[in-house]
Amino acid sequence: MTWITRPIHLPKNNITTADAQVFHTLLATACHFDPMVKEGLAQLMDNIKAENYLIYEDGHPVGTGTLIPHGKIGGLFNV
Repeated sequence: MTWITRPIHLPKNNITTADAQVFHTLLATACHFDPMVKEGLAQLMDNIKAENYLIYEDGHPVGTGTLIPHGKIGGLFNV
């Protein structure tokens, strides 16, 4: 099975490839990470093959999503 992803546009929502700084700030805020955990996760994610996305509502980032592909399978995280 192949799953091709691409940004989608909804009336008031938008899903786009993530700006790394905004992605990590939103994730750290939602998960109550302290600065050390936020930085550690950012470094970890910089070293893995992953696609990070931001979900916007009315122009403001409100959610994150990560796709980690591995051959013919993958995982979705932070949704």
